Amino acid sequence: MAPPGDLWGVVYLDVMPAIDDLSQLRSLLRLLASHTSQQLLLANVQHGLTSLMALPVHVLTPRYPGQGTLSAWLSLWEDTPAGGALMLSATYSSQPKQDVLAQLAAAHGQTRLLAANPRHPFPAYYSRACLGTGLRMWRQEVRDLQPLLKALKAPMLE
Repeated sequence: MAPPGDLWGVVYLDVMPAIDDLSQLRSLLRLLASHTSQQLLLANVQHGLTSLMALPVHVLTPRYPGQGTLSAWLSLWEDTPAGGALMLSATYSSQPKQDVLAQLAAAHGQTRLLAANPRHPFPAYYSRACLGTGLRMWRQEVRDLQPLLKALKAPMLE
């Protein structure tokens, strides 16, 4: 397998937190910083982006807002040079334990995809190598990441 590009830490956000409470996002970003070279906030929201500018990371918005998690995920690969992404959700998952993040980060360069939960796309490691399958699914009007896990027969953490 070719040497991987940088591993990025990504917090996916689809519901805006209270404007004065960005502490959960800061905490998730700090957690990712211990395992990744770059961190960003993937904000699939249409209002309140200005308040996110207080965070010390790049905020990326999807090319196709409101079109689901797959749209946001595709934008990550189209708009960054990331070779892999350790992805968390600010909305759907509780803060993962360090050992789970370490196992997911260790998948970088070893596999295309590794998920912590078979029923949810976060937390997970995704490689840029998944992009072709994601684009095919997008053209088939799939808008969620869960079918990508199935299509790629994602291995799960034990």
